[in-house]
Amino acid sequence: MLSKLVNLFFPKTCQACNHILTDNEMHICVKCRHELPLTKYHYERPEVVKKIFYGRVELEAATALFYFHKEGSVQHLLHKLKYKGQEQLGQVFGVWLGAELQESSYFKSIDVVIPVPFTPKN
Repeated sequence: MLSKLVNLFFPKTCQACNHILTDNEMHICVKCRHELPLTKYHYERPEVVKKIFYGRVELEAATALFYFHKEGSVQHLLHKLKYKGQEQLGQVFGVWLGAELQESSYFKSIDVVIPVPFTPKN
């Protein structure tokens, strides 16, 4: 009951759009989650990201959860994660990617996931 009272005066807001979150939403609202540009590389084209790292590091597999667009919602969320102390977004993305990888036949043997942000310059 105390948490509901605190939430009344200090509501939790979506990290992407700043709208007030409902009781069953955490950090990112359902609308924003559905609008984030998922790559689905880990289901359909697992070699796309691996080719970017070819010759730099030996990888068994690689994928990207989101497409990155300058000034887009992914950039906004990554900026909050990296520079605004919103570490919980990293956990949200990690759990999300983990669930996606469990469903992918290409990533069944993976033991460790290392997040590596990259841009077209990499």
